[in-house]
Amino acid sequence: MTSMWILMFFIILTSTTIQGDLFSSSTHLIQLLNTEVELAKKLEVYLKDEYDRLAQVEKFLNIIKSEIQQAQGKEESYISNPINSYLLVKHLTTEWNPIEKILPTGNLVKPFTSYFILTSSRFD
Repeated sequence: MTSMWILMFFIILTSTTIQGDLFSSSTHLIQLLNTEVELAKKLEVYLKDEYDRLAQVEKFLNIIKSEIQQAQGKEESYISNPINSYLLVKHLTTEWNPIEKILPTGNLVKPFTSYFILTSSRFD
């Protein structure tokens, strides 16, 4: 009979410990779920920022493409127009700088950004 009471006591003790572990586990999983929700929100903000950044680059690219299309095949007459000459110089001296700053850094972009550094050999 005593061994039965000991067994019952052990079962009750074990079941409360298991429920406590289960509760603790559930609490930790809820915390993990909340962490994942926060990470998803931050990723959403990051994607929005990236889309905005890419929209800026695309807008600038469309402007440049338009200028290039106007000049192709008739470079001499395009450059002889003072407004077009001014716009070309303006693009290369001031408008590329903000684009360079919003481009990501890293090995993927290095070949592209190396063209921003003008050397005398490019003009020979």
